[in-house]
Amino acid sequence: QSIIRCYTFNGNSTDQLNSGQNFTATNPITYAKDRIGNENNAIKLNQEINTNIPNTLNYVKTYSFWYKVEDLNNTTPRKLFFIGDFSNTPVREEFVLSSFGNNQAAFFYNYRGNGMYFNANNINVENWNHYSITINLPTIKVYLNGVLLETSTIVQQIIPFNYNNLILGSSYSAPGFIDDFKIFNRDLNATEISHVYATNECNLNFTEPVLSITGTPFETGYCSQSSALLIKFAEKNTTGPYKLQLSDSNGGFSNPTELRSLTSSPFGAVSFPNNLPSGNSYRMRVVSSGNQVISNLSPSFSLGGTPAATLSGTNVIDEGQSTNITLTFTGLPPFNYSLSNGQSGSTNLNTLVLPVSPIVTTNYNISSITNTCGSGSFSGSASITVNPVPIRLVSCLPMDGNVFDSKGVNFPINSGFVNSTGRSGNINTSLNSNGGNNGIYFVPNNIINPSFTYSLWFNLNSIGAVAHLLNVVNSSYYLQFNIYVNPGDNTIRVGGPVLALPATSPINFGQWYNLVLVKNLQEFKIYLNGVLLSTTNSNGLDNFNGIDKIMNIGATQSGQNSFYGNINGRIDDVQFYKGALTAGQVAALYNNPNACFDATTYTCLSDMVFNTMLNGQQTHTVSNNITANTQIQTGSNMHFDAKRSVLLQPGFSVSGGSIFKASAGGGCEN
Repeated sequence: QSIIRCYTFNGNSTDQLNSGQNFTATNPITYAKDRIGNENNAIKLNQEINTNIPNTLNYVKTYSFWYKVEDLNNTTPRKLFFIGDFSNTPVREEFVLSSFGNNQAAFFYNYRGNGMYFNANNINVENWNHYSITINLPTIKVYLNGVLLETSTIVQQIIPFNYNNLILGSSYSAPGFIDDFKIFNRDLNATEISHVYATNECNLNFTEPVLSITGTPFETGYCSQSSALLIKFAEKNTTGPYKLQLSDSNGGFSNPTELRSLTSSPFGAVSFPNNLPSGNSYRMRVVSSGNQVISNLSPSFSLGGTPAATLSGTNVIDEGQSTNITLTFTGLPPFNYSLSNGQSGSTNLNTLVLPVSPIVTTNYNISSITNTCGSGSFSGSASITVNPVPIRLVSCLPMDGNVFDSKGVNFPINSGFVNSTGRSGNINTSLNSNGGNNGIYFVPNNIINPSFTYSLWFNLNSIGAVAHLLNVVNSSYYLQFNIYVNPGDNTIRVGGPVLALPATSPINFGQWYNLVLVKNLQEFKIYLNGVLLSTTNSNGLDNFNGIDKIMNIGATQSGQNSFYGNINGRIDDVQFYKGALTAGQVAALYNNPNACFDATTYTCLSDMVFNTMLNGQQTHTVSNNITANTQIQTGSNMHFDAKRSVLLQPGFSVSGGSIFKASAGGGCEN
């Protein structure tokens, strides 16, 4: 007889094999819900619970039990059981579960002073798990959920093993739950361990295993609509009928599904019922007509039908930010999906979190979902609202005799530039470089954003080589982007690994120019004196490459106090905006003579969309410039806050009885 103790803890701590050696404790034993969900069918290890076992269990034996951690945040090791007297350390054995964080666990088994660690990754110790330890010195094996985890060889002790006290838990141990503790008087083999794992019965008197599932090939997943698995088994010392049983989706056999019943091997093609839930841990076994397990357990496999997918996620983000949407799947993995934005992929996960970075408010839907069983159904949607970046002037260098930031945000360093006459004609209102080893540089703060506007005034005396006006380098002084004047044709160009714009018309020496670079999530634009010169697609590019960056003005830094691409000329009124200025605001920036003029305070009709109303109903929509054929009808009520100035083009008229308030100004001329 193999099994000598069986404690099912079904509302009591009695040995179900009637040995009379029952578990006792100082305090009342606490009973809990078992792995199947039955109340009062497991015990809580929050104290020492004692019984006796034969001291003849010396060199050959097997322990088997189910265990679950109660509080994963409690990192105190769990002492599951021990035998012996702790005052005499070498003469004992114990099993400890510890280091259980991030789905990793270390099983420490100590046999007479020989400590062995068995590591298991990617298990959830907060779920019920089955542990078996087989001993046939000098070999010890540890099994996890019916599968061999590790084998170890120890130095056999010659000290007699005379202790017969078996203690579950410890008052010094973190709590957990234990169920179905069994002891065998020999080392069970792998097939027998799988039997123990598959049943909660105590009647387990093993001889030679009589049947063995040898399905070839045994794949990892099957569609429930098909019948494609051939189950064979080796017949030993038994006759039919036999029943092939399927576990639940978690590998348990408390309520198995009978697949086929035959009197001899093999079973042949097996059909899976269509109403089974999808799962990744199905297993099979063969039982006799009396439901005695007479085979090993099959490997775990997935079972499912055509997939179903649901998309969800709602969020509000600022322009340039990212967020997540979630896909959940049922069916047999892997799942192949595609979304309405063109995003697609394949996953084995039942829940997939996808990062998205929409540049405008976007609704996402599923376009298709398939697996090896075919095309499936899909539902749900995700809606991401994108708020445009609030445009504001965050940093301004008026160049009034120094490189001080009027906003106090950035702290530029001037290396060699000297005071000069500015674009207004006033002295000491710009900075000048003679083309030597001069430059202005600083670590940018809050000015490199997904959407931005850079503006500067420049006046060149001559060009000997490339004249660098404004650029960004990384901490290794590698150019990220560069605005420069090209020698030979005197054109303004923009280049770098993240940005390239076509050449502009040539500039003249000795003349002031206002250069503006605008980036939003769709486009890069370059303006000269308020006029758009060229545009390129930004393809949603985020900040320039690299994390550590240096902003340069009038040259490019190549090292500490070392520059190249130095200009021969003057720089004035350098501005940095968070957000993209509109065309009208860029024009206003050029037309305003004041240093650090905030263009965000200006709104032009060319940047607006107007709705006229008649008797409470919209009658006319005007976008961009108000043109000559635009007329506000009698009785309309139209309100427009120009903030600074507007331009009414020739032919604009207002019929009698309309209300329209606006004042003409010079900010929108082109």
